[in-house]
Amino acid sequence: CSLTRLFLKKVSCVKCGGILSAPLGNISSPNFPGLYPYSIDCSWLIVVAEGSSVLLTFHHFELEYHGSCAYDYIKIYNGIAEDEGNLLGTFCGDISPPQFTSSWNVMSIIFHSDRHVAFRGFSVGYRKEDFLMNCALSGECQQVLSDVSGNFSSPHFPNIYPNNINCHWSITLAAGYRIKLFFPFMDLEDRNSLSDECDYDSVAVYDGDSQTDTLLGRWCGTEQPSSLISRGNKLLVVLSTDRNEKHRNITMLVNKLYIDFSDGKQQNVQEYKIQCDALRKIASVSIISAEERRLEEQAQQADNGNNGHAGDPEAEPYDFSDIVFISICVLAVILMIIAIVWLVLL
Repeated sequence: CSLTRLFLKKVSCVKCGGILSAPLGNISSPNFPGLYPYSIDCSWLIVVAEGSSVLLTFHHFELEYHGSCAYDYIKIYNGIAEDEGNLLGTFCGDISPPQFTSSWNVMSIIFHSDRHVAFRGFSVGYRKEDFLMNCALSGECQQVLSDVSGNFSSPHFPNIYPNNINCHWSITLAAGYRIKLFFPFMDLEDRNSLSDECDYDSVAVYDGDSQTDTLLGRWCGTEQPSSLISRGNKLLVVLSTDRNEKHRNITMLVNKLYIDFSDGKQQNVQEYKIQCDALRKIASVSIISAEERRLEEQAQQADNGNNGHAGDPEAEPYDFSDIVFISICVLAVILMIIAIVWLVLL
């Protein structure tokens, strides 16, 4: 690296990257916690023992922000970086990426900076994990969801979920949308009898795409959370389990959405509802009026009052195995999207 090139193009001669084979370690950007160099490309390949997986956890993250991460960025791969099909995500800005667990014993990290703005960079730790404990994390346990309606559940549902997992479901819709989330079924390990907190297994929901965002709630045991509505177009659901007792699982559905047509002077938020009748096998989509919303709130208040009386029969759980019923609900989503497009064109 010549001095002329270093002066004219601000190219750093700092060496970075390499192959890491220890069972645990840390990776950081060059000069961390100082500013990272300009025009640098680093590549780390993490290889642990066969039959294991790699757990990646970010401790600090601060890169130049761009909407599509075109300037400075980190790329994380579930395997070797040469195969773009292994790409788990591209990240920039100051929001730390979630935890990642590889589906086999190899994981790659790519760091790139351009010729201009520099920040403090990143620090990330990795460790070898028992593959048998974390095999479910490769697909169903770390997902980015963008459909306007859908459902997801903990690994192996309705069977017992694995120990020692950390699952992330990030729901991201287009700007102007809001998300409604509810839990038809939950069966996790109970609260700590001494602290009365969810210290063992728990599910938490954050109003955004990071665990630094507002916590909407944390639950465990057989608690039945009320429905949750995001303030923006993102929600993060995190399931954490310990190494001990296992329970049956949880499942979550998103069946309502909100579209904000406000023009800055007058608020105009439309709520859409999908109704799926499992008994009659009927699905429909409709716009909820202000009067319907008021009546629905009154009905919910009445139901909450009735729940306090002894002797009420227990509600039967939903049957999620009916593929025909699920297909009808998917059709209802398609009809809802058509209705939204028609409204926007008006």
